[in-house]
Amino acid sequence: LIGRNDYIAWGITNGMVDDCDFFVHNSDPTGKFVVDSTTKIRITLVADTIPVKNSPNYIYYQRFIGKDIIFSDFLLLKDSTVAPNFYGIKSSPSFAKNICLTFKWTGQYVSDEIKTLYQICKAKNWNEFSSAKKYWGVPALNFSYADKWGNIGLMLAGVIPERQGLVGILPASSTNSKSAWIGFRKIGDEFNIFNPPEGFVFNANNKTFNNQVYLGSYWSDPSRAFRIFLLLNKMKPEDMFSIQSMQKDQHSEQAKFVLSHILPILNNHKNWLDTVETKALKTLESWDNLMRVDGVAPSIYQMFVLKFLENTLKDELGEALFRQFLYLDFIPARKFLEFINDSTNVFFNNVATKEQLSKDYIVVKSFKNAVTELRTMFRSNNINDFKYGEWHKLQLEHPFSKVKFFSHTFSMEKVSIGGNNSTINYAGSKLFDPGNVEVGPSARFIADLQDTLVWWILPGGNSGQVTSKNYSDQFQLWLSGGYISVSMSKIPDARFKLFASISKGKN
Repeated sequence: LIGRNDYIAWGITNGMVDDCDFFVHNSDPTGKFVVDSTTKIRITLVADTIPVKNSPNYIYYQRFIGKDIIFSDFLLLKDSTVAPNFYGIKSSPSFAKNICLTFKWTGQYVSDEIKTLYQICKAKNWNEFSSAKKYWGVPALNFSYADKWGNIGLMLAGVIPERQGLVGILPASSTNSKSAWIGFRKIGDEFNIFNPPEGFVFNANNKTFNNQVYLGSYWSDPSRAFRIFLLLNKMKPEDMFSIQSMQKDQHSEQAKFVLSHILPILNNHKNWLDTVETKALKTLESWDNLMRVDGVAPSIYQMFVLKFLENTLKDELGEALFRQFLYLDFIPARKFLEFINDSTNVFFNNVATKEQLSKDYIVVKSFKNAVTELRTMFRSNNINDFKYGEWHKLQLEHPFSKVKFFSHTFSMEKVSIGGNNSTINYAGSKLFDPGNVEVGPSARFIADLQDTLVWWILPGGNSGQVTSKNYSDQFQLWLSGGYISVSMSKIPDARFKLFASISKGKN
């Protein structure tokens, strides 16, 4: 979705808007009705058919409350064979039979995202670019803008629900008449920024706009956005090489913040540490907060994050809920920072003994647990062996990779990679499995509007066919932070040569 034409360039990030709600209904003992507020509503049944090869058609029934389907009938996580693939747990989450969940989403609003993208591709200025947002519906996205005359802008586009009195953080009870949606609302021009005094715009899934309208609470940890802000204030954003350097940046502002809080605690309790743990502490003290693939401190820090969350939350949530909470990183990462900054949090306790614990105790215990985990993982007491890249790995997989027979053919080699969930050069993983990187930059793209070039790279290649030479030919260049220059001109200049590759045909 990123791109440029002869006049403008654009980029797109998720607006992280809360655009859906779950509604909880209670069915009667017969399963034929639900009671909403004071009204008894009949559940309607709609039959559907799935043709099955070499077998009779499979007929199943969908249950509806009004126009809303009861989607909890089809929850994958009710199947014990599916849950381990999501959370790494064997036990299936329980679900009461009398509870019916329905779902409302702004995707039910009629919109035309293709028209928005088409008009953006044709736009020649900010007015044409920003007017295209009126057709966009879901998901709500941040569209960044720059043009050849030096103008810049950012706009949030999409549809948000009109909630009567509900803040959609938790599932809403249908017995509360104020929980119903009363319509949809287009995100207006009040969510546009044009030529701000800072001289730049940016977004990293962080909260961009302060507004009285409820947009959501699912923003990412602001560490990446803060790092971008710092770098843009220091460097020249019009310098293409500066932007390349920024996109490769592996400095963690999150780690810098966390260490400023935990290092004094650890130093005050050095008598609790053994020799290996003391060396690990010295490693963190001299660390520059770069999540380098060959570093030792990144291993200690990343493992500390997991152990701190475990020691803070796991006794309250249990294994299953704890892993579900950590499945997506943006909320637990923000909660982690809140815990680090709070000395009296109610979660600093031991549920089994009802004992209230200090943050200092949780910090020291988590640090010791992290070092113990690394000693076990590396089978070594030498902290110099705890190299980040030895266990922090990425493997690009094709959808066919899930089939064991095809896995070796379609999957790329597993490689060591730096960064983490808090760095600009993103290397995201589930926080309960930090060594298994699953999310990263799906493309890097730089447009120089004073030239006809774009600089870009893909994590693999521009072909999805495994037999093509372009299936994985960009992977190593992407991994090392390199770029490919491509001319956008109808007639490429002297920097490019046109040639034809002729393959010998089969006789």
